[in-house]
Amino acid sequence: MKNNVLVISLGFLLLLGGMAGCDEYENKEAGRNISVNQPSLNMFVGDTVQLVASPSSGGAFTWQSEDGEVATVSGDGTVIAKGAGATDIVVAQGEVRIKVPVSAKVKVPLNDITIACDVYPAIFAPGNTSLVVLTLDPPDADAPVPVWTSTDPQVALVNATGELTFFAGGTSDITCRVGSVEKTIQVTVLDSQDYPWFNGPHILSKAGTCTVKAADFDLGGEGVAYHDSDADDSSGQDRCYRKAGGDSNSPGMDVEGCAGRNIGWTGAGEWMRYTVYVYHAGQYQVDIEAATPTLNGNVDLIVDNSATHHVPFSGFGSQTNEWGVFAWYNNVATLTLTEGKHEIIYYIHAADHNVGGLRFTWTGE
Repeated sequence: MKNNVLVISLGFLLLLGGMAGCDEYENKEAGRNISVNQPSLNMFVGDTVQLVASPSSGGAFTWQSEDGEVATVSGDGTVIAKGAGATDIVVAQGEVRIKVPVSAKVKVPLNDITIACDVYPAIFAPGNTSLVVLTLDPPDADAPVPVWTSTDPQVALVNATGELTFFAGGTSDITCRVGSVEKTIQVTVLDSQDYPWFNGPHILSKAGTCTVKAADFDLGGEGVAYHDSDADDSSGQDRCYRKAGGDSNSPGMDVEGCAGRNIGWTGAGEWMRYTVYVYHAGQYQVDIEAATPTLNGNVDLIVDNSATHHVPFSGFGSQTNEWGVFAWYNNVATLTLTEGKHEIIYYIHAADHNVGGLRFTWTGE
């Protein structure tokens, strides 16, 4: 029985000893504690940070680093990062002690930056949005937060993450500054009075193909942006696609699908106008997307109300057989276009097809 009592007593004493040694930095003076102006430090090697402890009414503070190769601390709480790693700064006032964790790393200097719009060329329409992409050199550089500015926020507004919103025609310089490094690009917004786009801009360039939905003909209404021989919307979908895009002035156009899949119920003498902006002058191959059960259709592509390119469907080679089955018919015409604004009319001589879109690809000077 005595042996059992002895074992229990020893275990109890050991437990008490373990509890007393759990954290030597716990407040050992009841009702007292100390605070430091920063709970932890993330530093670059060579940086200096001033720590301040309070309250001072309890006496003088002592400071100590647990690893002087990572960080040192002076008697007034000045911490200097010496090498990469992690350590603790211990501040004590009497028996009260706390730790301030310190993490130090070697700073990777920033050499340069590049910025570019997420689309090229950087030409937009009012209401568009875009993003300026920032790239650091080197990619892992320890750089400050970028600062973005626009020389004309009424044309293009840029936010803190490089997102652009376009409001009116004009140009604006977008600048990004990271530390002492600064780069600028220019964006252009084409005025909606000169470029009556629906879901524009339609920019033709060397950078890639430009695809324009047939349903994205210009704004302006009957006789200006299109001509339809029937004043009613034969699709029965109440112009949902054009209405959703803000156009309430195209009552007669037969746009199928609220996603603007195609223009149907085409008739001879009907037409649609598409305004484009040519960034790189040269020759452009034109492809037409169509559903054509027969090859009896033929259209004209009229550029700037003068140059006419006749496109007979008989040269397409094969029909799609179904009104709802579409195919791209490639290289049906070649347009020679100068830099700047152009208007292209899709004029239907013989219908017998639904049209889905036009595609323009730069092929040379």
